[in-house]
Amino acid sequence: INLDGTKRVIDYAKSVESKSIVYLSSVAVYGYYGYVDLMEEAEKRPMDNPYSLSKLAAETMVMSYCKEIKQNYVVIRPGNIYGEYDMTSSYDIYRLLSKGKMPVIDKGRYKSCFVYVKNLVKGIYQASITPKAYNEDYNLTDGFGETLSEYLTHSANALGVKAKLPSVPAFLSKLTGRTVEGFYKLFRIKTMPMITMFSVLQNCVDYHFSIDKARVNFGYNPEVSLEEGTKRTAIWFNTMPKDLKVKR
Repeated sequence: INLDGTKRVIDYAKSVESKSIVYLSSVAVYGYYGYVDLMEEAEKRPMDNPYSLSKLAAETMVMSYCKEIKQNYVVIRPGNIYGEYDMTSSYDIYRLLSKGKMPVIDKGRYKSCFVYVKNLVKGIYQASITPKAYNEDYNLTDGFGETLSEYLTHSANALGVKAKLPSVPAFLSKLTGRTVEGFYKLFRIKTMPMITMFSVLQNCVDYHFSIDKARVNFGYNPEVSLEEGTKRTAIWFNTMPKDLKVKR
């Protein structure tokens, strides 16, 4: 889907003379090796998993194919998205926080790359209509550099509960991730496990990216703070049933 589907979209955009096409990749293409203020020109070293590898393959195809057919493009690499209606991570995180059961790796002390969904959407729109932004790649996060612990504490405060964040050592988290993934593969379980090496590794190192290029080229300016974003997310979460089984 990442490759064939994206190519079809590019062909259609060209056929209707679209000014630009925006491809949403991921900061996962950089891999998890420990970063603070990492720039877009840094080497791409994705981990050996289908998601990261396919994202890098697709964005490489977008850049080369669009140049070949003379179609403007923008590649966006969002950070860790959170906010209203996010059933990928926000719902489960807020549910665990509300129950006082949110474990973290190494006290959640590493810088992360959160991006509130409406900050991201505004950035995508700005990039799509700004000619100076075309034919480039951009990291899009909120740029604040909060740690996982700070994000979870803000989220717990927004829910009106005390942040209970039992800490698990990195080595034990990695061992658990490998074991769970191996179990799922062995028994051919189709659903995504609650803990994966993908989720573990990015919380064992600083994972923070520069957004200076986006600020300069299309005026990206995340206006919603982490405190405000987590408040809005909590309001949404409180309207939701608390026993949903999210399919992945």
